[in-house]
Amino acid sequence: ALSRTEGQPAKSDALLRRAKLCPTWYRLAITKIHRKAHGPMSVAPPVIIDTDPGIDDALALALAFRSPELNISMVSTVAGNVDIGPATLNAGLLLDLFEAPSPCLLAKGSAKPLRGSRSNAENFHAHDGLGGTRNQLIESGVTARRASAGAVKRMVQAAREFGDNLTIIALGPLTNIAHAVRLDPVAMAGI
Repeated sequence: ALSRTEGQPAKSDALLRRAKLCPTWYRLAITKIHRKAHGPMSVAPPVIIDTDPGIDDALALALAFRSPELNISMVSTVAGNVDIGPATLNAGLLLDLFEAPSPCLLAKGSAKPLRGSRSNAENFHAHDGLGGTRNQLIESGVTARRASAGAVKRMVQAAREFGDNLTIIALGPLTNIAHAVRLDPVAMAGI
């Protein structure tokens, strides 16, 4: 633990004591104190999160955007828990809610699976995918980040540019990744 003799104020000590009750909050507290004392941490390799934001992915995004180890360069959406429109809207709202850095791109991906019919999890995640809370987010002033099209092409472009330094965290159906492999199997194999 950091002490006041190392230049940290008493407030940091209190934050750490409270945060030890929950490992996630403890990690966030350590990150906040480190950034205040030493400035931003070094830039990590780029990460793409491919998601179909339902309740589970919302939690994963919250943790990811607070993790100093991750340099999230793009969030791509895919139909899964909900259709592609609501999934992309949810992702845009969550990027604003979790204060994702502005260089993080939001890109709309695949609306249907490669084969067969699409099923959803609206019976679990509710009609909006966020447990019925989307309207509350909007009413509280959260605004959705704009999405660009072409998540698959952007994913392939990142694979070509960064190779094995790129990490893709797939939280939803693997449709975007399958399309990316079909588009450029060599670049995607290099991840």
